[in-house]
Amino acid sequence: MSDEVGPYDWSSPYARMYPMLANGLSWDQIQTKASVYTMQAKLDGVRCMVHKTGDHVSMWTRTLHNLDDKFPRLVEQFQEMEGDYLLDGELGYETSTRHNMPIMDFNLTMRIVGSGPDEAIRKQAVNLQHGLGYVQYYIFDLLWSSEEGERVGDMQRVREAYLWNQAADIVNDDIEIVQTYNGFDEKVYEDYVEAGGEGVILKNPYAQYHPGKRPANNWYKVKKFETMEVIVTGFTAGQGKYEGMIGAIEFQVGGRIVRCSGMDDGTRFDITMSPQNYLHRVMEIRYFGKVGRDGSGLRFPQFLRWRPDKDPLGGLH
Repeated sequence: MSDEVGPYDWSSPYARMYPMLANGLSWDQIQTKASVYTMQAKLDGVRCMVHKTGDHVSMWTRTLHNLDDKFPRLVEQFQEMEGDYLLDGELGYETSTRHNMPIMDFNLTMRIVGSGPDEAIRKQAVNLQHGLGYVQYYIFDLLWSSEEGERVGDMQRVREAYLWNQAADIVNDDIEIVQTYNGFDEKVYEDYVEAGGEGVILKNPYAQYHPGKRPANNWYKVKKFETMEVIVTGFTAGQGKYEGMIGAIEFQVGGRIVRCSGMDDGTRFDITMSPQNYLHRVMEIRYFGKVGRDGSGLRFPQFLRWRPDKDPLGGLH
């Protein structure tokens, strides 16, 4: 649908409103700063605002690019909703779920969003033929509705309550509401990111929505992992199924010896056969945030890959 189709008030404060953004949050801040926040999946799709007035539906990205013409199936489903709304959510291809939280394919979604309308529709038809399903829309905020009036100025928990109160009128075949957890659930977070999820968003239940801004003490993103380049200093002996082989790789961070595993069996065998060839090599690890007062503790460090392009004698770049 183009901007010229249907009665639509482009002077409305809700027309093309910028979405609110989230700040980053380190692991050691979670319990002290955001322990009472609610938790939602950080979806790895495309941020999308939706404004429905009558039969007219306008969809746009966080940079105000229109998406209506590219997703006619979703537009039709929004048109079927009872009432008028301004919604904030995420658009994308769901590949799987964990703890009722979707895991999305960002690259697959961007191939559609980055195409012209005709090509976007064609690619979606091809994806459907290959069993990839339809693009879905996940709502995580209700900012205005004809039934409830303005919600932007309300607290997060109030907006969320109104969203679920109107769920029956909003949810459709490919339109769902994002699952919310009360407080940070560490086990759910770990399971979600290990399954391929992007991370989680922690939301202050008492904060308001600030369009186009990144306010403090409001929304925080905790992504799935960070990476670091380190130098191998040693190995531990394997146990159980890895008895007779190396167990973990050792390296140092802040003067502290840290151990990681996570390498495939082929890499483990190669190191076991020639450990001297891997001492002092540079490897890239991933970890799920830092812990400890000095930040030298790494949460769940895991081997990611070797970095032959890095010279340990010349330092890490």
